[in-house]
Amino acid sequence: MRIAMVLLAALAAALAIAAPAMADVERGPKGDPFYEPPSPLPGKRHGAAIWVRKLSDRRGVESAAKTMLVLYRSKTVNGDATAVSGTLMLPKGEPPKRGWPVVAWAHGTAGIADKCAPSRFPVNGSEYAKSAYVPLFNGYLKAGYAVAQSDYEGLGTPGVHPFLIGRAAARGVLDISRAARQIDDRVGRRVLIAGHSQGGHAALWATAEAGTWTPDLRILGTQTFAPIAVVSPLVAAREALTTPGGLSAYAGLVFRAFESAFGVEVEDYTTDAGLELYPQTLTKCISELFAEDSFGSISVADLARDDADFDPILELMRREVDLGDYGFGRRLLLMHGTEDGTIPVALSDTLVDDLRAAGTKVAYERVEDADHGSIVVERRKVAVADARKRLR
Repeated sequence: MRIAMVLLAALAAALAIAAPAMADVERGPKGDPFYEPPSPLPGKRHGAAIWVRKLSDRRGVESAAKTMLVLYRSKTVNGDATAVSGTLMLPKGEPPKRGWPVVAWAHGTAGIADKCAPSRFPVNGSEYAKSAYVPLFNGYLKAGYAVAQSDYEGLGTPGVHPFLIGRAAARGVLDISRAARQIDDRVGRRVLIAGHSQGGHAALWATAEAGTWTPDLRILGTQTFAPIAVVSPLVAAREALTTPGGLSAYAGLVFRAFESAFGVEVEDYTTDAGLELYPQTLTKCISELFAEDSFGSISVADLARDDADFDPILELMRREVDLGDYGFGRRLLLMHGTEDGTIPVALSDTLVDDLRAAGTKVAYERVEDADHGSIVVERRKVAVADARKRLR
């Protein structure tokens, strides 16, 4: 009898060690109700996990042992508690002594309609993202990282997504990294922040905010693909932006964010043609907004009212969107294609000069012939190799 009890105790101890600590994280409902947070929100701190649900479909990320939908607590730029959704992918095998490190991945622009959230509609629904993000995630997972991807505030969940508002993006990226540790106790404190396009902007802001927002996390560094760091010059040059195309869609999304977060009166700045298209920002994803029957048919110059005083918008841009003169104190890997027609490589040239002047160590990959999407394909192996080095 005594031998049997010893064996049972040993077995119970082994099971306790093997099982991830998920006892305090509720299992979330299926379907759309997953994105509808309980009221009041559980937890007291930003980064608290609200609930989680395992996905049976790994969505092409074959190197993930498990992929989960996550709902977690965060804060808006106005200080209100909010629920944010995302996904967490865990690597195969056993974690190292300090737990699996995390790649906090910030995705590129998907749109701000709830249907555009990556966790609802994986990898942004565009072909280049499908061919680029999935192999990149597989590479990170094989290198021994968990991958935590925030949908960002208001994208998939109630509220309006504050597109390109830096502090909101930073909080979403950092708080899912904190929530991951509650969801599975094999996840550690070490975090590599990475992102593409809009996500590159989010990654830079998250790096700048991490020391004060999530001091419990150990930031290993930052990787950005084709980031946008400064937007106010485009606003200042609006009258010269006369070619119809994608910039108009981005302008519409920024106005929606400023209206929601800061009470900006959009009609004070936007022409009748722009106001007619404006409702589409809440119903269409980015590829739809680029189309000829949407913002793709109009230029930024045609969106902006000639009689409007844009100084208040420029002030908001510089404070809430543009990246400040930060010296990050951590190594940054920045990759940008010379044929990028969405975010000109010249913006990264200037950013790198400014960051280096502020004391940041920057490894800059200026990739010939790569465009805004293909930069992820062209340099994903470089990013994964860099991720491995940071664990040594």
